[in-house]
Amino acid sequence: MPKLFMVRLISKNNSAAGMVSLVSVLLISVVGLAVAVSLLVFSAGQSQNDLLAYQLAQARAINDACLEQALVNIKNNPAFSGSYNLILDSGAGDYQVEQLAGGKITIKASAYVGSAVSRQQVLIDQLSSQINIVSWQPVADFN
Repeated sequence: MPKLFMVRLISKNNSAAGMVSLVSVLLISVVGLAVAVSLLVFSAGQSQNDLLAYQLAQARAINDACLEQALVNIKNNPAFSGSYNLILDSGAGDYQVEQLAGGKITIKASAYVGSAVSRQQVLIDQLSSQINIVSWQPVADFN
């Protein structure tokens, strides 16, 4: 009879060791899954940031194109004024040229790509053989 008792004792120890192994594997799996989910969430957020940065760069390029087009039009015709649109495959832009007192000219340009917006304002104070740009700056909104 003592042999049966030993067999049962060994059987109970194996069962307990198996249970510890199972719980250990489950805990490691849960931790691994948590790490994997965290990495996926972080990478999705990073992708959104990368997309917005790319769209903002495109919006700035379209904005610069609007301002350059306005400057060319002003050089060709110093009395040039009004609002104009520039539509490209990647986005759209618009600009407004205003003739101010004293021969000054202001150009306000906005560009839109996806959810990104770029706005810039240029002030010109003298027109002669060359255009004298007083300021060329990004703005949050036009006054």
